[in-house]
Amino acid sequence: MNENREMLELLRSIEAQNRKQLSIEKLRCVLSFLTMLCVVAVLALIFSLMPQIRDTVTQIETLVMQFDGVMGQMGSVLSNLEQSTRQLADVDLAG
Repeated sequence: MNENREMLELLRSIEAQNRKQLSIEKLRCVLSFLTMLCVVAVLALIFSLMPQIRDTVTQIETLVMQFDGVMGQMGSVLSNLEQSTRQLADVDLAG
């Protein structure tokens, strides 16, 4: 009789654990589904923004090429400035 009670308590304990695991697995399934929805939403957003991203990259490339041109011009200006500075240094102002 005592063994039956112990066995019944053990079975009830196992059943409670199984219910707890089942509820945890349901929660895990719901969270996995929500994660999947978020990933799909992010991918859809990325694909919808692709043309804008491509345009922005094109604009950045244009700016970089313009910057390179400006840097080349600055090099020429600095070279001319150095020549002018040398010429001014060679001028005899006292004479």
